[in-house]
Amino acid sequence: MKIFVGISGASGSIYGARLLKVLKGAGHDVTACVSDGAVQVMRFEDQSGAPGLNEASREAVIDSFLAGNGVDAGSIRLVSPDNMGEAYASGSSLGDAAVI
Repeated sequence: MKIFVGISGASGSIYGARLLKVLKGAGHDVTACVSDGAVQVMRFEDQSGAPGLNEASREAVIDSFLAGNGVDAGSIRLVSPDNMGEAYASGSSLGDAAVI
């Protein structure tokens, strides 16, 4: 299945990481969009011990957080919340499921 996952701040980050791990483990084609609030939470809650996350790029923070939660970020298509040209930004884009 083609599944879109929107990850927001607060508890969304950790639940989102767990969901991504399960979906990829089940063989689904997953696209995820991580909100700015979620990135802030990821910076705070990252357990990887990676130095300099406060200064790290958005992508580095997401990759580190997901890796620390057992998710290979390279196996997931990550899209920017600012990309209005992204297929999933359109109501006419067809996926099989969406989880926000």
